[in-house]
Amino acid sequence: MKKFLIILSLFFAGLGLQAQTITFKAQSKKVVALNERFQLTFTVNASGKKFIPPNLNAFNFSGPSTSTNMSSQWINGKMTSTYAYTFTYVLQAKKVGKFTVGSAQIMVKNKKYRTQPITIEVVKSNSNTNSASGSSQQNIDNISDKDLFVRLSLNKNSITQGEHVIATIKIYTRLDLAGFENIKFPNFNGFWTQEIKTPDQIQLTRENVNGTIYNVGVLKKMVLFPQRSGKISIEATEVECVVRKRVRRASFFDSGYRSIKKKTKDRVKQLKVKALPSFGKPLSFKGAVGNLKMTATIDKTKLKTNEAFNLTIKISGNGNLKLIDPPATNFPPDFETYDPDIKNNYKATTNGVVGNKTIKYLMIPRQAGDFKIPALKFSYFNPQTGKYQEVASEEFHIQVEKGDNDASDATVIGDFNKGNVKVVGSDIRFINQNSLELKPIDDFFFGTGLFIGIYVLLSALFTALVLWRKKYIKEQANISLVRNKRANKVSRKRLKTAAAHLKKARREAFFEEILKALWGYLSDKLSIPVADLSKDNVSEKLKERQVDEAATLAFMDLINTCEFACYAPSEASANMEEVYKKAGKFINELEQKIK
Repeated sequence: MKKFLIILSLFFAGLGLQAQTITFKAQSKKVVALNERFQLTFTVNASGKKFIPPNLNAFNFSGPSTSTNMSSQWINGKMTSTYAYTFTYVLQAKKVGKFTVGSAQIMVKNKKYRTQPITIEVVKSNSNTNSASGSSQQNIDNISDKDLFVRLSLNKNSITQGEHVIATIKIYTRLDLAGFENIKFPNFNGFWTQEIKTPDQIQLTRENVNGTIYNVGVLKKMVLFPQRSGKISIEATEVECVVRKRVRRASFFDSGYRSIKKKTKDRVKQLKVKALPSFGKPLSFKGAVGNLKMTATIDKTKLKTNEAFNLTIKISGNGNLKLIDPPATNFPPDFETYDPDIKNNYKATTNGVVGNKTIKYLMIPRQAGDFKIPALKFSYFNPQTGKYQEVASEEFHIQVEKGDNDASDATVIGDFNKGNVKVVGSDIRFINQNSLELKPIDDFFFGTGLFIGIYVLLSALFTALVLWRKKYIKEQANISLVRNKRANKVSRKRLKTAAAHLKKARREAFFEEILKALWGYLSDKLSIPVADLSKDNVSEKLKERQVDEAATLAFMDLINTCEFACYAPSEASANMEEVYKKAGKFINELEQKIK
């Protein structure tokens, strides 16, 4: 019976294998030390034969050792089996340098598969490379900036206005990193930004920095589009890390580890942004930058009056898609045209923002005839070629017949403005046969008591309106006062957005919106730019406004909770409903205390 079950499972596994895609992959550390032993594995998800390893003569090696892992599960009444055959080598580099491990080969069902070559960088051995303590045994609180630091890197140092640049913020460590307590990312003022999706759980990989191996984790990755030319500064990133360090055990029950907080701060970065060239700029250029293309289509070329049709413009490619304005249009005046429906479908990647923008116009012809929609022109600046490029659609011809329900006898005359439509042939009216109400010749409304009363009332209202207008202009000129008055309204909108995220259990988006609501409210209320806000100056300003210390401490605790939930989501356990209530309560209390 047992043998029968084994044969049966292998039979179903073979059926599942027929439908799956064969993959054959090589994996290894990308950076290793000279004396370090490490593994090189080749994994295939199906049973194969004639495995041929690559040339490994650049390393001392042993192996391969082989292992097999099979898992099966029933899905929709069918058994699906997954195989993983692994060939493992243990390598040790002979010398410093970069070495390419070529492709391995294997035969699966009479078809040959190869792995992608991988590059392994070998650096000089460093005694502190894998140490969690290093020289800090003498003073465990003294963590060197060489052991732990944060860095923002740009993939380009000079770009053209509107061109994208990738900003990556990484943490570099040679210590045992336990988590983060506080992270202050740059505001990226002067840029339109789009965040690149990264894993919620920070994954550490190895990198070589000036001959030293670090464990590196990506904290944030952004696509930046500069909105002006010149030198744009990107403020420093600040991170407060929690490091676990080994210490001498005080007793049998002591774990032998201690958590230490370490603040690290990057330097301010500068990006040189060149202005768009004025030479060769087409008249149709509206600020589009990238590698783009445009298409335009209509869904009907023959229709009847009062029947709707659509003109669809699609701009696609890699560039500043969100910032692109619709191309200029010149529709016939006899067409009733509505505001375009614009849909953005793009995503941020390490290659920039890729996708498309769709612009759809709904039009209704009101008169019969043959009409023409001139070719639409769209131009953009291509940073790769350094030149402007213009594309044009075809010219559209539309035949409109008189509709069955079109009973209009009036002639419609239209010019280029849809609002200036005139009706001709209706200037002769029927004689009014109703009796007229006659009044004495000297019976005038002017000078009567009612006239004087209305005149005085209107004069008073006009005077009040003038005074109110002057007061309004004066208040609007006082930017601090305007921001103070709108603070509560803006924060409520953000709290409303946070409530929507709360309903859908989107934790990261919820806590980000709460942070925006709190910091934005304080920025408007205290007349401090968001970029200049910090916990220290907020505490001082609240104290000056006679806000009690308990409320200030509660605010700081709320900020810390939200930041921890945003930047260390795997460690966060904050109750979203409780945070939402605290944020609303804090804003209500400040609204009463700060006028």
